Amino acid sequence: MNDRNSMFLYMAQLLHEGDYNSGISWRQFIMAYEFVSDENSADVISDLKKHNKLEDFSENDSFIYFPSSDVEIKDEDLKVLLSKIANLHPAIDISMAFRLEPSLVDLILSSNLYSGDSNWDDLNRALIPIILSPRFLNDRRTQIFIDELLRNSKENFNFKKYETKRWFIELAFMIKRGLYGNGGYSYVSGISDARRTALINGSYDLLVSGGLYELILRFRSIVTESEFGYRMKKFQKLEKISTRISHIYSYLSIGNDILIGIEFLLGSFEFLPRTIFPSANEVIGVYLFIAGSAELLIRPMIEITRRIHLRIINGSDL
Repeated sequence: MNDRNSMFLYMAQLLHEGDYNSGISWRQFIMAYEFVSDENSADVISDLKKHNKLEDFSENDSFIYFPSSDVEIKDEDLKVLLSKIANLHPAIDISMAFRLEPSLVDLILSSNLYSGDSNWDDLNRALIPIILSPRFLNDRRTQIFIDELLRNSKENFNFKKYETKRWFIELAFMIKRGLYGNGGYSYVSGISDARRTALINGSYDLLVSGGLYELILRFRSIVTESEFGYRMKKFQKLEKISTRISHIYSYLSIGNDILIGIEFLLGSFEFLPRTIFPSANEVIGVYLFIAGSAELLIRPMIEITRRIHLRIINGSDL
């Protein structure tokens, strides 16, 4: 098999095996192949069909490829692929961040891709799943190339505009504490909808703009900067206050439920026959039921007040 056919099949297999390939069309894949190889895809496709390596398809069809056999790629061809993506953004920014913290990047990408918010152009839409496929990332040649890019990367990202953003400080704590992967999903699902949306969207913007891999790579120097370190401490303090406030409102809600239960229980005794409960008084029973019913309105008020209170604490930048 000639080299151009091998490159086509290799990239097709990577895309097929990747985790972020949903909704990609053959047209997008062909665009990615031509970008990497500088070949006329029509000749390659015709040749592969002639040798029964490829079935007929329309360019607008969804990309579904079932490789008939493993295809290896030569060192020089892989170098071509790597050199092409080295200056392609956001593909290279995402792959560098993925090399450093795959679980965190997977959390961010999965949340955005499946909600349809990626907004990538067709070329990146096809190439990113290819370069994030396990086979490609686990190839030692790829790892050496990306590690070299990381070693030679310069401190050129300005984090100043993010340092007062609550989602950015929360992301810094996630990185510091390792709150992603399985724990990350639990952590993200445990915060409010507004905070979760801000965190995922902000982290995604940071990822595709090249800031996330630099944040991870230079994390210690960034978070130990005095002003940002102060904001992280302030955020941590507000988190503790929010937790205490949530507990207080939970206790109030539980106490309200217990009181309602007692009033309904005692009220029900007042309606028992006097032969069973001699001191029964239906008037008292009515008042107890009225009191219990009125207190049913207190519970939603407790919840509304809790949300307002927490929003006041958590709603502004630091």
